[in-house]
Amino acid sequence: MSNTLKNRLLIAGFIVVLFMCYKFAFAKTFELKAEHDTLIKEQQIFNNTPKQLALLKKRSSITIHYLP
Repeated sequence: MSNTLKNRLLIAGFIVVLFMCYKFAFAKTFELKAEHDTLIKEQQIFNNTPKQLALLKKRSSITIHYLP
């Protein structure tokens, strides 16, 4: 085998290994990162819920007092 053929096979093998790494490791990591970000956003929404509920109750009680 010539050095050129060996180098081409080495490069092709490296590309195949990179694809396999992406398929088995990196893709799952990116998927889990996106799911984590979504869950963090939902958690922030749920953390703000008691404050928003208290403000709505306060507004509704103020509105009720001002109605004739």
